[in-house]
Amino acid sequence: MRKYLKSIIRLASYFLGSIAIFWTIIEISQWQKIDWFIPSLFVKYGVFAWIIIPLAISIILLVITNKILKQDESTPIIIDSFQVNVQNSLPVMHDSHPIKVDKDNFLTTIKITAGDYRDFLWKSRKVRITVTEIVKETFNFHSIGKKESYGAVIYIDTGGGIVYGGEESKYVEVNKYLVPKKLFQDQEPCSIYSFYITEDYFSFFRVFIEHINPNAGQVTLSIFFTKSHEINVA
Repeated sequence: MRKYLKSIIRLASYFLGSIAIFWTIIEISQWQKIDWFIPSLFVKYGVFAWIIIPLAISIILLVITNKILKQDESTPIIIDSFQVNVQNSLPVMHDSHPIKVDKDNFLTTIKITAGDYRDFLWKSRKVRITVTEIVKETFNFHSIGKKESYGAVIYIDTGGGIVYGGEESKYVEVNKYLVPKKLFQDQEPCSIYSFYITEDYFSFFRVFIEHINPNAGQVTLSIFFTKSHEINVA
């Protein structure tokens, strides 16, 4: 209903705009005493021309603009996989398509807006990373001590697995942690991670915050997945 209402309003604006343009053309033609076919059409057919010609032009313009707008709205940001950090063109999360992790070693950097999430397809299961909110909190950094810094509440749904937080993160609830932005090269204490090991299989993933833009409400995450089927047991 809302879509049709927008089209009706757009059609009406095109119609009134067309009438205004033709009226201006006719006035200028009469003022300059120019005799050409457009003014003569309106003189010859009167009210009929003032309705049919602007309406036909308005319908054509409506079809063209609707087609352009539909094309813009239906062009998704499709990301199949990354294997390296994407530093220069970070995707902003408004896309419902999951990122498929089809590499044994998968490293990517991605932006997520607070309140939004991103899905990854890993090992035939879905991992959802949600940035709940951005907060300013006092964190206890092992390298410099207590310091007020921006952090983000991150929730990770692994479909049943447990996620753990590094020593500089703060536990909120199961699989949800308040995580500070990484300082220097210290990845481990400010990461959220999970791993699983058997005699013939190993899997691991971790997430940490590279940057926080509180004004834009965006968090830049470094995300890493890895798996191996070749484990030598002594």
